[in-house]
Amino acid sequence: MAEIDMISLQVVMNALYSITDEMNLALIHTAYSTNIKDRRDCSCAVYTAAGEVISQTELGSPVHLGIMPSALDNVLARFPLESMQDGDHIVVNVPYPTGPGHLNDVTMVSPVFVEGKVAFLVANMAHHVDVGGFAPGSMAIGLREIFQEGLQIPPVKLVKRGVVDRELLDMIKQNVRTSREVDGDIHAQMACNNVGRKRLQELVQRYSLERLTAFVSELFNYSERRTRAGLRHRPRAARLSLPARRPGSLP
Repeated sequence: MAEIDMISLQVVMNALYSITDEMNLALIHTAYSTNIKDRRDCSCAVYTAAGEVISQTELGSPVHLGIMPSALDNVLARFPLESMQDGDHIVVNVPYPTGPGHLNDVTMVSPVFVEGKVAFLVANMAHHVDVGGFAPGSMAIGLREIFQEGLQIPPVKLVKRGVVDRELLDMIKQNVRTSREVDGDIHAQMACNNVGRKRLQELVQRYSLERLTAFVSELFNYSERRTRAGLRHRPRAARLSLPARRPGSLP
């Protein structure tokens, strides 16, 4: 393959960033609850099939973006790539062992198939206004165990091959106070990941999977070089030490 030039690398990098931003906007515009539509308490990201972060939306919450890779690890531990099928949407909100952060942060992970194999993963995390439990909002103080907080959803396939599991969705809706909003927000999360999947497949059609994979690999290398260069220019620890105390000043 020809050497990757920096102009093409920047074009692809911004295309990947724009995908996550478009995903986030699709989630915001199609959500039902004010928590997502108005407060925009949601985030999106694109990953390699191995779960490495490729791009994250700048419109999202730093808390979500920090914990989402751990939530993805939780999903991949339950559903290896070979168990995924085109059109699947996997949902999870259990914060143990690795994430999401709390039960309100419902995460949806979807595989992106290219040439019959999982080439990428897209994911979003959204704070639902209520997931059941002791008090409205599912975030009451004074609780002693997670069972009082709300409905716990381990990694499960809510959508299989593009078909929604209505029985599972009805069970979730039965255990929350705002069933209409939860139903709408979950479908918005599906739409969000569908946007990411479509845009990635379009990018593959434009560049080919081999070339796009090479671009992603070079982006990782570029990020590492920039990070190492930044660390090299940091002052040494001795230069960061506090100045000596002046005579007569307080200890």
